[in-house]
Parts: sequence; C-alpha cells; structure tokens
Amino acid sequence: MGGTAAEIERRLEHNEWLRPGDVATLLSVSRKTVDRLIGAKRIRYRLIPGSGRHRLCNPDDVRQLLVEARKVHGGDEAGPAPEGEQGQQEEQG
Repeated sequence: MGGTAAEIERRLEHNEWLRPGDVATLLSVSRKTVDRLIGAKRIRYRLIPGSGRHRLCNPDDVRQLLVEARKVHGGDEAGPAPEGEQGQQEEQG
C-alpha cells in the first residue's frame, strides 16, 4: 500500500497487517532489516493468500518495535534529554 509514516501508523492503529516495506518506512530502517527481524522471529507474519510468498507483518509485533525504537531514539514517548544534562553524565562517567 505504501504511504507516509503517519498514514502507515494510522493503519497500524486500526490493527491492519502491514507489508514489510511499510514496516521499514514506519521504523525508519531498510527492508532488509525488516526481513532480518522476521527471520529472528521478532515480527510474526502471515502469507498473503494466493501470492505464494508475499508477507504481511503482525501489527502487535510492529507496534512493540515502534515503542522500543521511540524509547531508544527519543521519539514521541520519550523526549530529548534536558539541556546540560548530557554533559553532566559524561563528566560523571
């Protein structure tokens, strides 16, 4: 289907199963990375009926990875460190 990350996230909110390319867009990673996540069983999938090999990714797994990515990269759920705090951590460590 494609679309912007915001459009894909709206589909995810409606529990729509996503194509690996859409997952890559949403997570800001390569399609190959999504394939690796599928291979590592971090993203469950189902085959598109009649396609033979095309996959759709489980929305629950994609949502979990999105939450993890936002925590690590300071997205919607975790804001950036307050000004000056980063320097204090470096001096202590």
